[in-house]
Amino acid sequence: MHVATTKDALAWAAQRLTLAGIANARREAGWLLEHVLHVPAGALATVAGTPLNATQQAAFNTLIERRARREPLQYLLETVDFAGVTVRVTPAALIPRPETELLVDHAATAVNRAAPLQCADLGTGSGCIAIALATRLPHSHWWACDLSADALQLATANAQRNQCAERITFCCGDFWEALPPDLTFDLVTANPPYVADDTALEPELHYEPALALFSGADGLAAYRAIFTQLAARLKPGGVFVGEIGFDQAKAVAAVSRHAGLPAPEIFKDAGGHARVIFMRSQ
Repeated sequence: MHVATTKDALAWAAQRLTLAGIANARREAGWLLEHVLHVPAGALATVAGTPLNATQQAAFNTLIERRARREPLQYLLETVDFAGVTVRVTPAALIPRPETELLVDHAATAVNRAAPLQCADLGTGSGCIAIALATRLPHSHWWACDLSADALQLATANAQRNQCAERITFCCGDFWEALPPDLTFDLVTANPPYVADDTALEPELHYEPALALFSGADGLAAYRAIFTQLAARLKPGGVFVGEIGFDQAKAVAAVSRHAGLPAPEIFKDAGGHARVIFMRSQ
């Protein structure tokens, strides 16, 4: 289809995305057009009616068609603002979500910001949690692990982008196995896979890495692995903060008790759903 101006582009794109089942079609079309035109967020009105050149038109059409196939918007925009930092996102890692900012907020306020802190982020993905907390906790050093080498490459680039790479050591491996065995931590964070293997997913989630989503028949395999060594890996007074599924609070508490840990404190997200678990060692 020929698209001559920004107005034409938006009208066509909004219709295309609406037909594809995108709820906020016009808003998303606007964000994608801002991305193509390199204008600041919310500034599309300043170029209203401006003709698109052939390169811009082709790039915009391609992005709209990809979104119409339900590829996540964040992968198309390439970056996400998360808890005060901006990180690049690719299909190598889970897309950072606003709910996970709650984890960062609780972790940042649970420790002494002025103290030197040894910290770990289990299943770091894009690195967003470790990077956001390294930024908020200026005397912290992080060990961030992931099973995916591609995710770690992305996380390393994100740490460099946010000027905290010298305080984050990235390790490839499965949770505790990736970290030096003699290290104990003041703070451990985790947003591990917690989706049950047979869960039906929204179309966009099929583009995100299964490794970062699925965790056994009940979705709790990752937490069983984490809780096995958690008590031994936390320093006295050390804190663990993790994200869980909205309906997993009771099941995670049972896994915690089975591992000899106290029942975690539960924090709810803005939607009123259980989202973050919190423990402090004695």
